[in-house]
Amino acid sequence: MFRGRLSLQSVGVVICINLFVFGTPATDALAQSSSDRDCRTIESGFGAGAFRATPDNTFEFNHRELSASRGRLYVLRVDDGGYFQILFTCTAPSFFNYSVTGDPGAQPASTDAAPLADSVMVTGPLTIRGITMRHDARFLRYRVSARLREGVQSVSSGAAGAARGISEEIPPLAKPPGDPRASDSTPPPAQLFAVSFDVWVVTKPEWRLSIIGGAAVSSLVDTKYAIATDAQGAKIFVESPTGQSSHATDVMALANTYYSQTFWRTLNFGAAFGFGSGGTSPRFFLGPSVIFGKYFVFTGGWSIGSVAAPPLGQELSKAPVNGDNTLNSLTRRVIARPFFGIGFTWIDRRDQFAAAFSAAASASGSVGSCVASVTPAAVTFDAKGVASADVVVEAGADCTWVATLQNGTNLFEVTGGGGKGKGTIKLKTGEAIAAGRSDVLNIVGPSGSAAKPVKLTQPPAK
Repeated sequence: MFRGRLSLQSVGVVICINLFVFGTPATDALAQSSSDRDCRTIESGFGAGAFRATPDNTFEFNHRELSASRGRLYVLRVDDGGYFQILFTCTAPSFFNYSVTGDPGAQPASTDAAPLADSVMVTGPLTIRGITMRHDARFLRYRVSARLREGVQSVSSGAAGAARGISEEIPPLAKPPGDPRASDSTPPPAQLFAVSFDVWVVTKPEWRLSIIGGAAVSSLVDTKYAIATDAQGAKIFVESPTGQSSHATDVMALANTYYSQTFWRTLNFGAAFGFGSGGTSPRFFLGPSVIFGKYFVFTGGWSIGSVAAPPLGQELSKAPVNGDNTLNSLTRRVIARPFFGIGFTWIDRRDQFAAAFSAAASASGSVGSCVASVTPAAVTFDAKGVASADVVVEAGADCTWVATLQNGTNLFEVTGGGGKGKGTIKLKTGEAIAAGRSDVLNIVGPSGSAAKPVKLTQPPAK
């Protein structure tokens, strides 16, 4: 087992590398073996109902083998506001708290994954624990962890191995029921480590809306008219030979609909519509848009608005229909002319506020315990291996509970290690040895609830 770290030096480029290696090639092979099924059959139905599990929104992590499925990157693809889930398979919710926390960094510079020093030996059946999280596009990375519950005694891999008389290699795995290779031998307990790793979530492209403020240049201008005198001395209505404008500038505000998928690393494409004001009446703008980087938008298309027009019935180079008052009776007409604009948009503006937020969801397995009390809190054994007291479990008539040795050392014999309602657990061990004996008896009811521990101790032989 080792810890991996990757530094991302390239700006604006997302590099997805499966660096989260917790085991050896043998571990990866075990993750794909049929033995994985023996800890997936207890709980089922994940993804049913409103949430439908897919490879894009569901990441499975085998807690026993400390690995993801073979060839699986630690990357999910989820809609902004959509849900994703982390499934811990082959785990023990009674001993662990699970959590997912969003990283508020707009562009995380590193990623890491590592098993932690804490571990626990589990002799009971392993199961699945799922954590569901709502994705926010502000977060590129989520930290996933499984940590020992408060009060659960941690054991080192060396101590656990020595107690069981085995090496620190991967323990043999239980074969699924019906496997012709299955034997009657009981598999050794599973050692589960506290673990922490990163999962990257890529937001699926979608159509989004942003607001643009900027300036536009168009050929939508008023034509200036005048009354001139022709060669015969008659007055005629003409376009003014002076003072004409070839373009108009406008201050505009646009609603921009764009596709969030980025092309060529910096460009997004969309369509913009809005209005501006730079003349005597409002103008409307409509056309495609190109978002450059995060904030700048280039747009162009058609500018629609009203411009000055001759009075009704008036023709150019003809006598003014209203005499000298013709210029005061101009009408207006709506036309469309090309425009080009540049603006500033609030696309991804929320990234600037991401540091002020932290998103977290947890599935701690903290189901309410139906066990009312367990007495005594500690049991000692004399040199002959006789217990100082029986363990009494107070529970309701409908409460189903089970008692397991936390370290799985098999140094203590448990009788009556499970039942329904009130019960008594009898304990014994062998004659005292030089090193002494110790373990913790955990009473759990129902499955997934917090364990109620009883400390077991036999002093060293004198």
